[in-house]
Amino acid sequence: MTENVRSLADAKDTLKRGDEAAPSIDKEPHPDATGHFFGRFGTFYLATDGAASFADIRAALMNALDADTRVAELERSELRAAWSRRTRKYPIGHSIETNALLSGNDAFVAVRMSDPIIFRAHVPIKNQPIFRDAADVPTADYWVAWDGVTAVTLWERESGGSLPPRSGGHVVVDILQEATQRAGFDFVVQPCSPPCTNLFAHRVFRITQYPLRRGEGTSITYKSHGFPVVRAHVHSDLEGARGALEELFSDIWQLGDLFATYKSTGLRIQAIEQRSRELVAELLELDYQRIQRSRFTGFARWRQIARDSVSALRGETARATSERFMSMLWLAMSSIETLQRDWAQSRRRLDEACSEDGRDEIYDIDRKDDDPAIESINLDFVRSAVEQRSGRIDNKVITLATLAGALAASVVTLAIYLLDLK
Repeated sequence: MTENVRSLADAKDTLKRGDEAAPSIDKEPHPDATGHFFGRFGTFYLATDGAASFADIRAALMNALDADTRVAELERSELRAAWSRRTRKYPIGHSIETNALLSGNDAFVAVRMSDPIIFRAHVPIKNQPIFRDAADVPTADYWVAWDGVTAVTLWERESGGSLPPRSGGHVVVDILQEATQRAGFDFVVQPCSPPCTNLFAHRVFRITQYPLRRGEGTSITYKSHGFPVVRAHVHSDLEGARGALEELFSDIWQLGDLFATYKSTGLRIQAIEQRSRELVAELLELDYQRIQRSRFTGFARWRQIARDSVSALRGETARATSERFMSMLWLAMSSIETLQRDWAQSRRRLDEACSEDGRDEIYDIDRKDDDPAIESINLDFVRSAVEQRSGRIDNKVITLATLAGALAASVVTLAIYLLDLK
């Protein structure tokens, strides 16, 4: 046992002497940070009618931004039409008309440009909007990149700054919206949910910029650092705020595009499901009113008969209303099932894009409610209500048809009897 221990110690000494004698490998130490920034990002759609070409859309936006005195620098980069695309997205809100909600006729065309529009905004602090009464606007200068779906804006921070100012960067949304509308298009903000007042995503980047070490390529890693911060370490040969913006946007634009589709589809599913339950409640209310009317007697009953007669002349019978609600509910269930398949595919692609370098923490807060909400949707109650109401209508139709057939047969029999008497 002692000999084995001594042999092991001798072996370690030999290895140690060999390491000391061997030529050292030039391992470059981690370089010092060269830049410190905060960055906000979010989904902001460039919505068009689908008629204008990609080149015309970009030119109109460029001219609108160039005319804005708040835009201090504007890069007129080229657009690659073959890499630009149009997608259908859905508006968000509780006030959407039911037929448009169920059919998807309210969908708009969103344009994603192959290369982002990049500019620097300069707005005096006193002229910038504040967010939720937080008078902490940090700077007059912001760098911005926007491709028609995802926008990223960043500004310089102190090297030790850990918590982002709540009002930082919000003036950029005003600039983008006004430029888009001036160019003749629509600007649509996609929040995490209809009542949410956040214009940007809930996370904020705390960016630290490093030069490249010898033999290494550009890389960005992300790590959650408490709410709402995600630390982004950018290793690149591009310098300054402009360089950090370019590297960051190049790394997350695809993730932002996938998230936009995931969120738009998910919010539409939830909106249709909510409207379906409202329609079921109205359908049950019609049944309740029918039962209440059947209990009327005397004058109240005759008055109700008169009202029903007037409604029938207008085509507004309870049965017609019930049938309209049921057709809406069938359409709603069909739409939800179709959109759920699309949403499941978009979630899978988003999960794959989030699987490396901490990217899963970039949109984690904005999507935390969507997965459980959509996966828990159960249409059995809606389906059973519709089937029960349809069954009663069918039974009533069969009963009336049977009575009509029996009456017709009686009339024919009576006619034959009278002819025989003659």
